[in-house]
Amino acid sequence: MEEVSLKLLDVLPTSVLLNVFDVKLLDQCVICMEKYCIGDEVIRLPCFHAFHEHCFIDWILECLECPICRWPVFEFE
Repeated sequence: MEEVSLKLLDVLPTSVLLNVFDVKLLDQCVICMEKYCIGDEVIRLPCFHAFHEHCFIDWILECLECPICRWPVFEFE
């Protein structure tokens, strides 16, 4: 599952927080409970929740659902 999960991460949008507005909009990562800072890399899920990229990589290896709403991160047909 680890290889599959990491490959699927390539389809999720990532971004770098560039300004104070971005940081205030997101507040803190619920996985590590740290506040976001300018320059942090975040990953956004289909449910629109966002997390530090490095935190979410650890999370996805254990669970394929959003840590906040439990929406499936990937939908397989």
